[in-house]
Amino acid sequence: MYFDGSDAGLADSSDEDVDALAIAPDGAIYMSVVRKFSVAGLSGSDEDVFVCSGPALGADTSCAWFSTFFDGSAYGLGGNDVFAIDLP
Repeated sequence: MYFDGSDAGLADSSDEDVDALAIAPDGAIYMSVVRKFSVAGLSGSDEDVFVCSGPALGADTSCAWFSTFFDGSAYGLGGNDVFAIDLP
């Protein structure tokens, strides 16, 4: 397994299922979830993209820290799900 979201704090399978993911050249993982999320120091909803920086991968997945990459509600996406991410 590459990334175990439940190890990284995404434990609510009804809301926090990852439905969009991209991996940056530096290894950071950009993702969005089905409904809403709450991880260490950060929360948001399905129109947001957040970043797992400094990931430890595999069976014991963890993130050094989380940050917001894209706040969809700030761009009028409230209530719309981000379900794909493409990084340049």
